[in-house]
Amino acid sequence: MAKLRSPKSAINVLSEMVKRARLLWHLLHDERAPLWIKLIPVVILLYILSPIDLIPDPILGLGQLDDIAFILLGLKLLFDLYPAEVMEEQRNPTSKGPPSYVDAEFRVIEEDEE
Repeated sequence: MAKLRSPKSAINVLSEMVKRARLLWHLLHDERAPLWIKLIPVVILLYILSPIDLIPDPILGLGQLDDIAFILLGLKLLFDLYPAEVMEEQRNPTSKGPPSYVDAEFRVIEEDEE
C-alpha cells in the first residue's frame, strides 16, 4: 500500500475501498455469475474464522499477515475470475438503479367494452 502523505490521499484510499466493497456487493448479488465464484468470499471468511492458520496468530505481526494475504489474494482471484462483461457493467452502470436483464416485447390488448 502506498504511503499516505496527506489527508486527501487518505480520503482517496478510503473512497477506493468503499467503491470496491460496493462492487463486491453488487457482483455477489448478480445472477449471471457461476455459484462457485460467489463462494470465494465464503472460503475467505471460513479461513479467517478457522483456528488453523499457515502462521499461528500468537506470533505477533506475522500471524495476522497470512490472514491479510489470504483476504487480498482471494479478492483478487474473485475479481479476476468474474465474467468480464458483468464486471464492466457493474463498474460503469449506464443508468441509475438496477440493470435490466429482461429482453422482451410488449403489446397492448384492448378489452371489449360491454
